[in-house]
Amino acid sequence: MTILHIIRKAIKNKFIKNRLRDTKDILYILVDLLGSLVLFPGRLFSSEKEFSKSKIRRILIIRMDRIGDVVLSMPVVKALRDNFAEGFIGFLTTSYTEELLIGNRDINEVIVYERKAAMLTKIKFVRKLRGYKFDLAVVLSPYFTSALFAYLAGATFRIGYPLNGSGFLLTTRIDIEKHYKHEVEASLEVIRVIGVKVYDKNPALAIDKDAEAYAEHFFTEHNLKNNLVICIHPGGYQEHTRWMPERYAQVADRLMRQHKARVILLGSESDKRILEQIIGLMLQKPLIPNLGNSLQRLAGIIKKSDIFLGNNSGPMHISAALGTPVVAIFGAIHPLDVETKWAPYGEGHIVVRKQMECIGCHPGHCRDYKCMKMVTVEDVIAALEIQINKIRKPDGD
Repeated sequence: MTILHIIRKAIKNKFIKNRLRDTKDILYILVDLLGSLVLFPGRLFSSEKEFSKSKIRRILIIRMDRIGDVVLSMPVVKALRDNFAEGFIGFLTTSYTEELLIGNRDINEVIVYERKAAMLTKIKFVRKLRGYKFDLAVVLSPYFTSALFAYLAGATFRIGYPLNGSGFLLTTRIDIEKHYKHEVEASLEVIRVIGVKVYDKNPALAIDKDAEAYAEHFFTEHNLKNNLVICIHPGGYQEHTRWMPERYAQVADRLMRQHKARVILLGSESDKRILEQIIGLMLQKPLIPNLGNSLQRLAGIIKKSDIFLGNNSGPMHISAALGTPVVAIFGAIHPLDVETKWAPYGEGHIVVRKQMECIGCHPGHCRDYKCMKMVTVEDVIAALEIQINKIRKPDGD
């Protein structure tokens, strides 16, 4: 047994994982304290500016995590535009999610950060950020790097949650307890603290003409216009969020057999293995559009579909934002994974889960994901039939 194998096995041990997590938490506290000490002299001899909405002309929103996070940040964008109608709003994100911001009229400029760029390129990027002369930075992604960019950008006021050792980089820190609200609410809490009024909490996405044309062609090519169309996205960023492929296959077959539904399997390049597994297990043939990694094409297909079925994932949030009824499968009860934090936002959606009481639930410590295994095919079919009955297709089921 090699030393590397022993280390990997040890890291999978729940006790060791807990200790590593505790050590990381202590490290974050130390980083925050050290950072505060380093910046203290500068703050001591500088006049602290009092926040005033009337002084805000240029705003930077920072959201550098995943698809669902960006989607659920859209109410923040809308609220800031409503409150700062003439202001400049920049949205800092990564190339992974920039497509979601196409066509958003409330954003003046999408600023894209390339994580894998060379160090010299990153230094130039920081200089570019400083050139915008932002008055306010709204840090929505809960990472140290996000708060660091707010600081390096030179924003006069920097607001966000003091997570992962980032508190010393912020001028206004939001109560961490509010971070456990639904992500839409947790994000809005960041701007409420500066007196921003919120008139519309619904996430909204724009689909470009090319994506709409692609979806229209796909539906015409496969004669889907007068059919019950259900799209299934079986993927998910983390393993603990993914329901079993064999059960998705059973659900898809039953939808096609019992409800004469046309089933579309959705996924990016990273979902290819899961999609192939499901297809191999199915008795009937689903449709699979060639999406590549295009979030716009994905959104176009979802928007034209009648129902979306999937895990707690980015495409689930895209579906809810576009108004397509969702059936979402949830498992973990960790406060940052549970449906009270990440359920599809809005009315008319259904969450399927089993109530479990795993003390100290943390997906990173779990080996069997029993919470997902307990969700049966019958559970999911029952939820789908509720959504199907709401649609009331003319040709029935």
